[in-house]
This record gives sequence, structure tokens and C-alpha cells, in this order.
Amino acid sequence: MMLLGKLSDKLAPFLELSILSTDSTSRQHSFLVDTGCTLEMVLPAVILAELGWPVIETMEIQQADGSRVAVDLHEGSVVFGELARPVLAAALGTQPIIGMELLQGWQLCLDIIAPGEGEVRLQPL
Repeated sequence: MMLLGKLSDKLAPFLELSILSTDSTSRQHSFLVDTGCTLEMVLPAVILAELGWPVIETMEIQQADGSRVAVDLHEGSVVFGELARPVLAAALGTQPIIGMELLQGWQLCLDIIAPGEGEVRLQPL
């Protein structure tokens, strides 16, 4: 089993994943693969509200610019590979992000040809 994605015109790697709402409705979203993010997932607050994912805790995180911010962690499910799995998503920003914690046990390969040209591959180890 392999997940395939693409590179944006700015050479950013993206994967399409399905996330499940609390009523088990599946929704597709394009996720930026961010190797600098140590969380499982980051989702905009508006998407989390639509999904109905409950807040389970608030934690302080350090952002890329060094600033610290308190974020709510929401519990939900993402279809990763062929199986739905539980995840924690931080409510932050406007871009859905996959972080390194979610990628544990997977191999990430990037073929970078040119802006907008290339492939993102994710396969289990």
C-alpha cells in the first residue's frame, strides 16, 4: 500500500487524506507534509468545528518563528493508508498539516523535478 501526493508550484509536498467527522462522514483535504512539525496533525479551527472533534486538552507549542502559543488538541480519526486511525490535531492556522508524529512507521519519498512537477510517496516500513 502506498499513498501518493504531489508537489505544489512552490515545491511544497501535499497528500490528500480523508478525515472522519464525529458522525463518520468522510471528508477529503489536502495536507501539507511538514517535516518541521512534531505534532501528528494541525487543522484550522473551522475544519475542526465542522468535524465536531472534541477538545481533549490545551497545550503550549513552539512555532517555527520561536514564539510559543497555547493550542487546543482535538481527538478524531483520519484514514491513513487503508485504515482509520485515531489522531490528535492541534487547532491552528489555515492550512491542514501532517506532522512527523503521524509519519512514524512510514517512509516518505520526494521526487522533486521542478515547481509543480514531482511526486510525494508514503509507504509503510
